[in-house]
Amino acid sequence: MSSEDVLSVDDEPTLKGATTADEKPSCLRRAADGVERGISEGTARVARFVTKRPWTTIVLAVICSLCLATGFLRLENEDQPEELYVPSGSRAQRDKHWVDNRFGDTDDVSTLLLDRKAGANLLTKESLLEVFDVYDKVMSISNGAKRGYDERSCAKAYWDLAEPCQKSGVLAFWNWDRAALEADDDVLATLNAPARDCCSPRGRETNLEDVASKLTRDESGRIVAAGALSLDFYLRARNHDKTGSDPHNRRLEKKFDRLRRQGGWVYFRKPIPLTREGQIQNVSGAFDRDQLLVNFAFVIIFLYAFWALHDRKDPYLSRGWLGVAAALVVLLAVGAGFGLALWFGTVFSATASIAIFLVLGIGLDDAFVICGAESNHRGDFARDAAAVAAGGGGAAAPPPAAAAARARAR
Repeated sequence: MSSEDVLSVDDEPTLKGATTADEKPSCLRRAADGVERGISEGTARVARFVTKRPWTTIVLAVICSLCLATGFLRLENEDQPEELYVPSGSRAQRDKHWVDNRFGDTDDVSTLLLDRKAGANLLTKESLLEVFDVYDKVMSISNGAKRGYDERSCAKAYWDLAEPCQKSGVLAFWNWDRAALEADDDVLATLNAPARDCCSPRGRETNLEDVASKLTRDESGRIVAAGALSLDFYLRARNHDKTGSDPHNRRLEKKFDRLRRQGGWVYFRKPIPLTREGQIQNVSGAFDRDQLLVNFAFVIIFLYAFWALHDRKDPYLSRGWLGVAAALVVLLAVGAGFGLALWFGTVFSATASIAIFLVLGIGLDDAFVICGAESNHRGDFARDAAAVAAGGGGAAAPPPAAAAARARAR
């Protein structure tokens, strides 16, 4: 190999992007160095303050976190299904408010589903009379003297001079009159013939296929049996601007929903009510379950942090309570962060509950990283603290006992 093939130290190639002593760093490089220097100096100031005044830091952190956590006093669960996943300032919400402001409130609909029991036919006179029993129970629901599913609060049929209550169901074939059904000698003939509907907003003629399902037909195509029926009741709504709903109707719907608990029917199972209040209660119940899961997750995190860092065989190396303290820091951060967001009017929803689990997981992972870094330095931190307090930037040398222990560990 000739002397020309030998590279000297001066001839060593320069890495791409690196700058030599004679080269002037680029603007981007100077900006990056400035940002890095600012972060380093800032974290160094915080580290020096924490080292010099540890208890002051702990007290201030706890007080600030508790003050920010008072935002939970403004906690408002968004339990309206149409508001959960659509941002309040979106175009869809603005258009909806525009329509609501100009065209008034829409009526609230309470639906009752009846499903047959043991293969019963719900189109017989006996079963339809039992449907009338359910209808009478709905008409008896009231909230004080001025509120009810009858003429007191129902949405009026504006197309009829008599202004009956709007409702739809199979009982419209007899004009919602029990006596007319009892006097009918051929119920199936009535159900298969066109009939005028006085009260349904769907149209002026009753259609059995709109109010019944699981239909059975004979060879001629005539309906002879049905396995399920639906009854719709319409309430006049006067929605409040803040809540977007009528509180009086919500109270009536709560009582309407209790029909699901009433059994003892001969031809059908317990009624299945569908109301706006029922949807709200389902969403609210889901939030309550999420809250229980979050509380349970906190307990698991504390136990896991203690278990992961505890060493019962060597108390010197055990950091179990340090892991609990790190998990407590994560808990304070969650309370402070969500409390601050609630102070700014953030509405708590299902998405926010998911974020809690993300913050807990990420925060505990960082806590393990910090505890792992601490475990790499097994010495006494008193000398490091003294060096920082004296103005020194680096860590002091470990004491002889700690150095010997580290050497044996290697």
